Amino acid sequence: MAVELSNPIDWLRVMCGLFFLPHIMAKLARLPLGFFQAAGFPAPAWAMYGAALVEMLVCIGLVFAVATSAAAWLGAAYLLCACVALLKVGGQHRWLWNLGGVEYPAFWAAVCIAIAMTHRTAS
Repeated sequence: MAVELSNPIDWLRVMCGLFFLPHIMAKLARLPLGFFQAAGFPAPAWAMYGAALVEMLVCIGLVFAVATSAAAWLGAAYLLCACVALLKVGGQHRWLWNLGGVEYPAFWAAVCIAIAMTHRTAS
């Protein structure tokens, strides 16, 4: 499916998918391994690479409109899990992203939900 330039949800879908790229690259460079350890994952390296795989699937699905609704729901679920991990590491009352809170992944989870709901019949 091509990007329909007159459709704002297509722009949002592609941007949402592209915003996963820096997080994928960071995980492949093993930068957040300490976070996965602090969050208490039993096998932090495996969890980190698994997270990178999920992010890749979501990115491909959203950018190229492949199983768009499923990719967006997966992205929303993944980002909500990231919120839980952030709260576990940073404290139960952190909202602002720049202070280690859940603002950023919560926003992008909401965007993924909006995309999934918009594309529920298209995919």
